[in-house]
Amino acid sequence: MPIPVIAAIHGACLGGGLELALACHGRVCTDDPKTVLGLPEVQLGLLPGSGGTQRLPRLIGVSTALEMILTGKQLRAKQALKLGLVDDVVPHSILLEAAVELAKKDRPSSRPLPVRERILAGPLGRALLFKMVGKENRTQNSR
Repeated sequence: MPIPVIAAIHGACLGGGLELALACHGRVCTDDPKTVLGLPEVQLGLLPGSGGTQRLPRLIGVSTALEMILTGKQLRAKQALKLGLVDDVVPHSILLEAAVELAKKDRPSSRPLPVRERILAGPLGRALLFKMVGKENRTQNSR
């Protein structure tokens, strides 16, 4: 899409809401205590179905994304900023202005992933990671 699309997040951004925000070029959220981001579908026995399993690892790395997806862990705004899930955290009063400013930039910032995360994000790394997770699950289930 040639026009940048920025998600302006205030309050709960969970499940499909976060998946929609992940599809945007950038994300700005408020510092409000009620602002949380997460993919809680696993608590209902489901997995994210609108690209969250693909987009989240690209933004924050495979291991952190896997933890969020498999546990339903929710992040506060400052945690999301630290991980690179959002581009900025601002007061509610300037949320829309901050989103517009981010859209006016050439490109919202995306942090380069460390080498380890880039390897894990590739097909061989993912295969190894899923093999390790499967092995750990079998070990825990046999106890």
